[in-house]
Amino acid sequence: MVQTSINFLIGCLFFFIPIQGLLYSVEANLRLDNRFQVQWGDNATDTDISQSQLLLIQFDPSFSLKYSGILKKDLDGTTSKILPGFIDSTDVAFRDYNDAINPKQTWNYFIYEAFVEYKNPYFTVDAGRQYSFDFNTITFDGLLMNYKPFDWTRLTLFAGIPWHANDYNYEPLKEQTSGAGLHLENYEQNLMGDLRYMFLRENLPVAITAVHDTTVMTYKNIESHYLQANVGYEAAKWLKTYVFFSSLPSPKFLPMMMDVNVYGHFENILLDYKAGYSNQFISISDLTDKLTSYSMLLNSSAPYQNINLFLYKSIYDLLQNSKIFEDIQLELGGEKRSITKHTDINQYNPEYLMGQIGFILAMRGKLFFHVYYDAYKTTGLENTTNALGGDITKKWKTFTMSLGTEFNKYQYQTYYSGTLISDRFDSRDVFIRMNWLLNKHVMLKLDGAYSWARLASLSDYLLDSSASTPLISRSREYYKLDFNASLLF
Repeated sequence: MVQTSINFLIGCLFFFIPIQGLLYSVEANLRLDNRFQVQWGDNATDTDISQSQLLLIQFDPSFSLKYSGILKKDLDGTTSKILPGFIDSTDVAFRDYNDAINPKQTWNYFIYEAFVEYKNPYFTVDAGRQYSFDFNTITFDGLLMNYKPFDWTRLTLFAGIPWHANDYNYEPLKEQTSGAGLHLENYEQNLMGDLRYMFLRENLPVAITAVHDTTVMTYKNIESHYLQANVGYEAAKWLKTYVFFSSLPSPKFLPMMMDVNVYGHFENILLDYKAGYSNQFISISDLTDKLTSYSMLLNSSAPYQNINLFLYKSIYDLLQNSKIFEDIQLELGGEKRSITKHTDINQYNPEYLMGQIGFILAMRGKLFFHVYYDAYKTTGLENTTNALGGDITKKWKTFTMSLGTEFNKYQYQTYYSGTLISDRFDSRDVFIRMNWLLNKHVMLKLDGAYSWARLASLSDYLLDSSASTPLISRSREYYKLDFNASLLF
């Protein structure tokens, strides 16, 4: 209720300010996204409606306002029942994060951003609910200030209360966030760097227990100190480097994560590439959920290393005289994830090898074909994935339409009550997507999809512990229709 009240007060404030401002000469832009989504299949239905609002008002060159929020409603609630003939009916396959945090399916409203901004050539001050792109793990209610004494220097300070998109035991007086940052950039040398520090104190669930058929959450105030450094350098068009490093400086300095990304473009051979290396040095758990999402449910994230390389080759130079093709682009890539300690490998900390290949055909008349194949192979517990898909897209001046399909085959293993379960899951998907710009004020979007899925098991002991032939479940079919009307003012 506390969070709902704060949302209501902020909403009132940021809708009354523009009314007063409109009496003067201001520039205002409003976008309303009205969405209707229905999913059905396997004896269940889920229908949702929502409206997103984005309001930007420039009162004068120094003073502006930004507001964004969303109103959501599940029209048919949660379905979980047994139909005549002992047929199970549940919409669990359709439930999303909004269903999880709003089980009563009431009208739900979230304010994502609501802040006013003042700026001059040296200072920028934002006050209200905001998302910091420098400290890109936190949305907070508070104050953010940027000071730019020189063209190549920017200092940042912020402080406030972390915002949660739900009402779980929200106690703002017990929560706090603050931080500082330094950004340096040399435009002539194509060199930039950042040094940032952030503090978070949040009241978070740390355990879930069942007491007399009632779920009881145990909460704890968790404090996290977070230090981050970035360096970027563009030596040439074919060599751009970005290095990211983070650590936990308290209670003792611990390196946390390092990312190195290199990418570039070779004009003479029409080749783009990107390569990356990541290293998580420590096991991460018991931090705030802004740093490690879902760690309470999925346990700690064990140390790992990741290396990847992706290549994109165009043969445009060979097609300049073609009357059919404008360009053909070939895609090839791979990724290797290795767990530092072999004993840390499990279904939530997998070790895998991934490969992908594909191509895009760009034809005259703005017609595009895309075909791809992805494969994952894990070490230890099997979690092999094979995906083959493609789509065709046609673009007109104000209308775009795509038709596509994808075939997936999953072979995976997991432990259930100490027993190893080996399953195979197959699915096929077909989709259609349409975008239509009616005029400068109205844009329509329609997505439709059909999915077919079936599970096969060789060791599902719940059905037959001595099974030697695949136990094939009945196939399941799902349909999805997603319509969005955007109004621009």
